[in-house]
Amino acid sequence: MGSCILTFDQMQILTKKSDSRHSDNDWLIVTWFVGPDYRGTDTVALRNQAGSVVLDSGDAIQPVQLSVGCADGDLVTATFQVVNLGSTDFSKQEKAAGDIGKKISETVAEIYVDAAEEVVREGVPAGKVFADGIEKVKPVIVSSVGAAWDDIIMPLIEEVIGLLQQLAGVPNCNGDVLHDVIAFMPFEPKSPQTWTTPPYVASSKSGCGSPASTSVVVTLDRVLDHPMQFSNTPPPATETVPVQDGSLADWSGRWAEDSMTPTPIIFVDIEPSRLASGSLRVTITERIDPRFSAEFDGGGVALFPHSHAVLPYFGNVFASVRPMFHSTMNPGDLALRLGVTPTPHHPSHGPPGGGAGAEELSVGLTWQRPIVTSPGLPVTATLLNSGAIAIPGEALSETVDTIAIPTQGVLLCLYAIKLVQDGRTIGHLLRYIRWENLLYTNADVMLAHWTPIG
Repeated sequence: MGSCILTFDQMQILTKKSDSRHSDNDWLIVTWFVGPDYRGTDTVALRNQAGSVVLDSGDAIQPVQLSVGCADGDLVTATFQVVNLGSTDFSKQEKAAGDIGKKISETVAEIYVDAAEEVVREGVPAGKVFADGIEKVKPVIVSSVGAAWDDIIMPLIEEVIGLLQQLAGVPNCNGDVLHDVIAFMPFEPKSPQTWTTPPYVASSKSGCGSPASTSVVVTLDRVLDHPMQFSNTPPPATETVPVQDGSLADWSGRWAEDSMTPTPIIFVDIEPSRLASGSLRVTITERIDPRFSAEFDGGGVALFPHSHAVLPYFGNVFASVRPMFHSTMNPGDLALRLGVTPTPHHPSHGPPGGGAGAEELSVGLTWQRPIVTSPGLPVTATLLNSGAIAIPGEALSETVDTIAIPTQGVLLCLYAIKLVQDGRTIGHLLRYIRWENLLYTNADVMLAHWTPIG
C-alpha cells in the first residue's frame, strides 16, 4: 500500500497566542480521511528548536512529518489545526487535544456525506463519487470544511476548552492558532510539493495580547504502491553556463528562487526600460525574515548589461538578519525535474488536480529538512545544501553578463541551462548576488523564471 505524507518543514511563531507575560503550549491536530472514510487523528505537542514545549514569539518549531496509508488512486484529505492549550495544566493537555481531534473528525465526516450528496445531485452515480466525480467532490469538500470552521468546529473546540480547569490567575488564552485543509488528488503529487504559506492570523482573545500569527512551510508527497513508469525517468543531463553577449530578451521576465512558489523569498522583475534604448528596468524584493517584516527593496530604471568577472556559483545562500538566530531549516538549490508540471496552490486549496498530463521539465527548490516524526526523536537527515560557501583555492573567476547596481550592493548574473547531449539551450537562470550590510548577511541565490498558475 502507498501513503500520503504531510511534512511541516517549518513553523515560525511570529506572534504567540498568549500575552507577553505567559507562554504557549501548542498542539498540532491532523485528521485524515481516505476517500469518504475516516482514517485517524494525529496529535503532536509542538517543540521549539531547543526541544521545549514552552513556546514564545520568534520561536521556530521543530519539523513534524505525518502520513497515512492509501491506494494510489485515493483522494486523501488532511484537516489540520494548531491550538494553544497553555492556559491548561500540562497533564490535561494531551487529553484535551484528543477530544478536539474527535470533534473535528465527527464534523468533517458529516461534511463528506453532504459533499457526496451534492455531487450525486449533479448526476454522478453515488457509487462513483470518489472515482468518476473526484474533480467535483474535492473542491466541495475543501470549501465546505473551510466554511464549517467558524460556524461549527470552532464552537465545539471552545466547548472542550471551556470545560478544562484553568490555572489560577492566568487569563484563558487557549484557542485556535491556525487551521487549514489539504487535499491529495489521486496519484498526486508526482514529486514533493513545498509551499511557504502567507502568515496565518488567528483572532485575539481578551487579555491575551496581539492576534496569533504563524508562518508555515509545508510539503506534500505521495509514495505510490505501483509507481507510474514515466515518474522513474530521470531528467536529461544539463549544465549551467555563464551567458556572454546575450540578448535583452534573455533577461526579461519575472524571476524567483522557485519557479512555482506562490510566495517568493526573492523576486526580481526585469523589463525593457523606456528611458534609454537597450536598457532594462529592474525591481527587486527580498523577504529576509517574515518575523520582523525584514525586507530589502531595490532596483533601477535604466540599467545596461555588461560582462563582468565573478566568483563561480557554489550553491544558494539566503540572507538573515544580523545578528540573529539562524534556523537549520533553509531553502536549498534549484533542481531540474522531469514530470507533470503541477499547478501551485495555497495549502487550503490542496495540490493540483488529477490526470497524468504530459511530461515537462520544471525547476523547483530543494529544502533542508531535519525530520522529526511523531511520536519520536530527531533523526539524522542528509542536508541537501550547506548553508555556507567553501571556495576551493584553485577556483577561478568566470566572465558572465551582469547588471550591476553598486549603490545597493546588488549584482545580477545571467546563466543558460544547456543540454549536455547536444549543447542546446533550454532555459535561463538569474543569479542574485547582494553583498552584506549593517542589517543583513549576504545573499547568493540562483533564480528561475517565475510562472505560478492559479
